[in-house]
This record gives sequence, structure tokens and C-alpha cells, in this order.
Amino acid sequence: GEQYRLMSQTTQLTAAAADNSCGDNLTWSLSGSTLYISGSGKMTDYASYEPSPWYDSRDSIQSVSVSGATTIGAAAFANCTKLTSVNLPNGITSLGAASFSGCTALTGLSLPSTIKTIGKSAFYKCSGLQSLTIPDGVTSIGDFAFYKCTALTSVTIPVSVRKGSDSDETQQLDFTGSQQTDYLYATKQAGIT
Repeated sequence: GEQYRLMSQTTQLTAAAADNSCGDNLTWSLSGSTLYISGSGKMTDYASYEPSPWYDSRDSIQSVSVSGATTIGAAAFANCTKLTSVNLPNGITSLGAASFSGCTALTGLSLPSTIKTIGKSAFYKCSGLQSLTIPDGVTSIGDFAFYKCTALTSVTIPVSVRKGSDSDETQQLDFTGSQQTDYLYATKQAGIT
């Protein structure tokens, strides 16, 4: 009885672990409270109606460690409310839409210098986020990227940021709810720290 039951559970776990893909050449694993993503290439884009494969475990994820990925998929870490530590490698070029939305425990993270694009609502409702430095080389920040980031007091924006294809157009970031300013503007000519 007992031994057989243990063996069948092990078999089930192995079968489940076989399909741990989160991109063409990326796999994920959850060890304790850490989510590991490794391999190479682009991460799958997820959505509220098609959430990430670790979504059901989101309440136990406290740290994320990514290696080899070139993108962070849309809604990848959405609503991981206990997430406090994020390790993103150089080589990542974009953060997908809503990739970190609702990560309310996240107080800060270091963005790799290779990032070019921050998707819309990327940090939406990250109410614990206090400061963020956007690397030189970022050319696009989506609408509502920092919407309802109520604790955000410091954002460093490089001169490379522009909105759309018109390089002279003012980049507008919505900080509604922040006591500092409702809007923060940066143009290609003048970066704002």
C-alpha cells in the first residue's frame, strides 16, 4: 500500500515536470519560494484568460531568477503578490505588457542594460515599488506602465526614451495616485532624473 502510493505520486510529478515549457527554448521550475526560468530565447506571452503555468502557485513565489531569456512574456509574473526579489539577466530586450502588474510586494528591481521596450501596464499596481532606474537604451515605455504605483518616488528616465516613431514627441508616464506628481514628462532631448 504505502510504497505503491509513494511511487505513483513520484511518477505523476515526473510526468507533470516534463511539460514545463514557457517559451520555445525556455523551461521553468519552482523550488521552495523561488521560480527559476532558464534556457534561451523568447518567453511565451500570457494573459488573464491564459495565465502562466506557475499562476496557481503565484502566492508562494517570493523570488524569480531568470537566465538566458531574451524577453519577459506578457503577464508573466502578474499578481505574484509575495514577489520581493527579481533577477533579470543581461540579454533581455523587452518586458511584456502587464509582466509585473499587481506585484504589490516588489519594492525595487534592477533592469538589465539590454532592455529596449517596457510594455504597457508593465508595473501596473506595483504599489510597493519605491524606485526604478530605466536603463539607457530604452526607447519605448508603454501606456500606464507605472499606473497606480503609489509608493514610487524616484524614476530615472534616459534621454533615449521616446513614444511611438516620432522621436520628438513627449513621453508621458502616468503616475496617478503618486503624491509626488501626476505626470512625469521626458523628451528625447532632456532626460529627467
